Amino acid sequence: MKSWIRPLFVLLFASLLISACTSKKDALPATGTPTTQDGIMLIIDGGKYTPDVTQRLHVDFSDGITVRDVLASNGAIRLSADGSKIESVSEVSLDADLGWGVRLNGEDIPPESWDKLLSNRDEVMVLVEAHTNDGPDRKNHVVLKINGGLNYPTLKHYYIDMYTDSISVRQLLLNSGIVQLNESRKSVMSVDGYMPRVTERWIVKVNNKKLLDSALDMLLKPSDTVEVLLDRI
Repeated sequence: MKSWIRPLFVLLFASLLISACTSKKDALPATGTPTTQDGIMLIIDGGKYTPDVTQRLHVDFSDGITVRDVLASNGAIRLSADGSKIESVSEVSLDADLGWGVRLNGEDIPPESWDKLLSNRDEVMVLVEAHTNDGPDRKNHVVLKINGGLNYPTLKHYYIDMYTDSISVRQLLLNSGIVQLNESRKSVMSVDGYMPRVTERWIVKVNNKKLLDSALDMLLKPSDTVEVLLDRI
């Protein structure tokens, strides 16, 4: 190779390499870009009681939108007829000592302030709150979970009850108002009016362990979860 060709070849190769590196650098995504999305963020927080219902939802922002508008915009949240309280969220019902609270940007906001105008990128949270001084601590509660299984997948419900040292599986089922027992009160007859077919049955579990009908008198412990499941025979 002639002496003048080698330096020219090296120079050309270096030029191509620099050009390729520059192109790759330009293709990298920019850092430090804002991650906050325009609109209102609606957070449903099931907490430790019903984590399955926890979700984050986006609501489009518009001038004049209020906290009440955001709550009413989601089918999972059902307001009372007069709009003064939240009756249920994602098929979760609560004991009388509990209720659904609302926070705006981390601050509690009572129902009488739900007509407050919102700003773009505000955050509205709905969560379980206690009406007692004990606070909504998990150790003071028990949870009933209704599960329609494969045969009735749309039947999903939670009921959160205050814990007492005398509450049994049977008492929790009766307190819920959604579970009906047979005449002997030893087994589940129907749930929300649904009676199992010939090939189905209701089974009861405590902390994922199946109970016999005779065990409905079992006393519950704090944080226990009772599940009523529609099972195939």
